[in-house]
Amino acid sequence: MKRYLTKAIGLVLAILLAVSVVMPSYVRAEDNRLPICEVFEATWGLEFAANYLSSVALAEYFYDSLPQDRLGRIMYPANFGGIFINDDGMLVMLVVGESLGSSEESFVRSFSDAGVLVKEVSFAYNDLHEAFDYLGYLMQNYADNPAIYNIDGVSLSVINNQISIHLAVYTQEKVDYFRSMVFCAPFVMFYQSYGRPEPYAEQICQLGEHEAFNHHYVSAEQDALSYVHIRAGSPLYRRNANGTFTRIGSSGYRALLNQQQVGFVTAAHVTSYIGQQIFDEQRRHIGTVRVVASFMADAAFVSVEPGVGVSNIVGPLGQMREIAPRHASNMAGRRIYADGATSGRSRPGVIIESWQGSFAGVFIRGLRANYASASTDSGGIIYTWVNAWDNGINGTHVGRWFYVWPDGGNALFTNTGEHIIQFDNQLHRLDLH
Repeated sequence: MKRYLTKAIGLVLAILLAVSVVMPSYVRAEDNRLPICEVFEATWGLEFAANYLSSVALAEYFYDSLPQDRLGRIMYPANFGGIFINDDGMLVMLVVGESLGSSEESFVRSFSDAGVLVKEVSFAYNDLHEAFDYLGYLMQNYADNPAIYNIDGVSLSVINNQISIHLAVYTQEKVDYFRSMVFCAPFVMFYQSYGRPEPYAEQICQLGEHEAFNHHYVSAEQDALSYVHIRAGSPLYRRNANGTFTRIGSSGYRALLNQQQVGFVTAAHVTSYIGQQIFDEQRRHIGTVRVVASFMADAAFVSVEPGVGVSNIVGPLGQMREIAPRHASNMAGRRIYADGATSGRSRPGVIIESWQGSFAGVFIRGLRANYASASTDSGGIIYTWVNAWDNGINGTHVGRWFYVWPDGGNALFTNTGEHIIQFDNQLHRLDLH
């Protein structure tokens, strides 16, 4: 065990030494002149913001330095337990093994100097993720099995170093049956489910809620486009058979399909079919659904019409900013924001854990977080913003739980990486743009 622990420590120490050479000064703990966005400071506090900026930079350098397999998946050290950002904004690295001895003192000191906390845990991240994938496979392929049918969802918590199985009917008999017939591991815990995330409250507003649009019919003049700009989190509408309009969701991030078509990603469950026309608040045809990837990702691509611009501009008036077209990491504890048509702009939240389960009859894998959400926010952008050079796109909003989790994490979103994988499975290339 010590041999593998030393190898893991050696790898991370080498990374830290490299980081100390190339890392910009603003991410080092000894530099207190951190250029942090005032909005972020106001939301989370100055001391937290200073710690957080260093933690995110260190985590990204760490992830970028790890080897990858031929499919681009990160290969973690055997004794790596995960990393997360705690309530003080400090980066915590989890290491599996016995307590650290004197030979690792320099390692601990290097971490401490960089502002990273080291914590010993019992289980490796590789083992947790392998179990998480296996349980997902069972839920997808054996949903009618009595033991599997009772599962509402499965979550992977890096912070708690465990897998949680949420049972629709929780009894000790059900737990024992699952352990004897399906899967048993010391890091798997069972809980009474808080239900499944719901799409319907997110998807459709009743027509009466939008009377300004319900009694208007589209004419050729109204359909004509001058220049229209769609920013992230804008409301999306469908046209009904009788000519009325219903708000169905929100626009997500700007993207490029097959290196040709410009448009945006939204939630798959707010769309009805490929070829469906999408409208804006002024009843103008702004785009058309081209790809729907419901499985795993709950993502759809809408190409925009000529004369329609689309951007990753977010935030309320007076605080608008543009998110860079790059992926943001989704580690636990990361501070995020959500923009949607109903709940409004720049709603803050925290990523809690990975979650997978049934959503609107389709298996989905996403992340649970505690930002506010409401009807027709589905498809809205989820993003990270600290300042102009520390920001990125995390994914799009999916749905919410009606029962309140103890940690307040009632929102669910899917990440950009899952969107790209599921589009690729349908022989489509999706790029942030």
